[in-house]
Amino acid sequence: MKAKNTLILLAVLVAIVAYVYFYEIKGGEERKKEKEAASELLPIKKEDVSGLILERPAENIKIKAVKKDDQWEITEPVKTAGDRFAIEGVINSVLNSKIERVVAKDTASLKDFGLKPPEAVLILIEKSGKKDTVSIGSKNPTNAYLYIRRDHRPKVELTSTSMSYQTSKKLIDLRDKTVLKFENENVERLVLKTKTGRFVLEKSGDTWQITSSIRKSADKSEVEKLLNKVKNARVNKFVVEKAVDLQKYGLRKPSFVFTVYLKPNQARKTLFIGKKTPGGDYYAKDDSRDPIMSISKDVPEGLQPTLFDLRNKKILTFKRADLAGIKLIYKDTTIVCEKDTSNKWVIAYPESAKAKSWKISSLLAGLENLKAAEFLGESKQAFRKAGFRRPELIVHLYDKDKNLVESLYIGRSYDAKKNYVTNRKKKEVFGVSSDDLKTIEISLNELKTN
Repeated sequence: MKAKNTLILLAVLVAIVAYVYFYEIKGGEERKKEKEAASELLPIKKEDVSGLILERPAENIKIKAVKKDDQWEITEPVKTAGDRFAIEGVINSVLNSKIERVVAKDTASLKDFGLKPPEAVLILIEKSGKKDTVSIGSKNPTNAYLYIRRDHRPKVELTSTSMSYQTSKKLIDLRDKTVLKFENENVERLVLKTKTGRFVLEKSGDTWQITSSIRKSADKSEVEKLLNKVKNARVNKFVVEKAVDLQKYGLRKPSFVFTVYLKPNQARKTLFIGKKTPGGDYYAKDDSRDPIMSISKDVPEGLQPTLFDLRNKKILTFKRADLAGIKLIYKDTTIVCEKDTSNKWVIAYPESAKAKSWKISSLLAGLENLKAAEFLGESKQAFRKAGFRRPELIVHLYDKDKNLVESLYIGRSYDAKKNYVTNRKKKEVFGVSSDDLKTIEISLNELKTN
């Protein structure tokens, strides 16, 4: 009898466990999924959307966009590239929205909900060709929800207000507003015509060269700044879709012409910048496209470099890790520092002593960061004037094989706050701030550890 009761209790326990698992847990999950699916505004996957139509009847607006090879193109009211993030923002606002509740089961009172006519109509086009339509009405009295109607269903429903913002976007919001499309890493040549002159810059490997009025090394950061100024520029307004009178906008003889040549086939991209607009922007045009744009005044203002701005102003070029020897030659003494077998800096001449590592680091940092404040020419007269026959200091840098890596020659001071200097190549005289030399002109006592 006792065993029989135990079996009955065990059977009851199994039944309870089975009920809890299949109905409460597994069934609960399925009911939750069914409830969530029923609350979805449109049960479509984002990747299945291949187009959209956005209409606002009161404003007589209709915008159509289609997706081609992962890129969005606007086909109405103009044919132009679309802004992928803006268009997908509209799509996401629909796909992420949920139906909160039904507020009316017939269409008799559509006008009361701002749905006759609707404030906006959004149609999503699936890859299969199926169209899913959502009409957007006004907000409810608390402004917390939005009245909508799906397809031709008689029900009026409530959803979140996020769609209201997304479906109020205009053509300018959904189209690509890139002023000139290119990637910096693909630029091999830059030609810039501005009010300050014409500059040609060419890239070789990872360095830039000025090849117009002079042939000199260019400041990579300054060239990148010019490229970024245009690459990151955005259209403020599309003034006209097709230019007829370029003269009207100052674009027949533009004040600024920015041209990049791209690898691998030297494809050319050109931006013309013309007159100021009445609002203080500038008219501009991509040579390969029809529209006249207005762009921020920051763009042309950032495209007015001088030759000095573009030149590479670093005096010395070396890698600190490659160095194993430093020689400081003053008029009255010479100091030699070397790395010992443990890779520590020591003084080797005029006496043997440990060197202050932070002083050596400061010295090398000063040499690395030394930049020209002026370019003073390459003539014999410029060199004579600089006083390099008896320099104040010569700094030689050597590698581990005692090969000369770089040299700095510090000449006379001038203008009270500057010094003439030149480098190992000895082809040009530079002017540098005397303050920048303070970490380089170090005495023996300053180098020695106590």
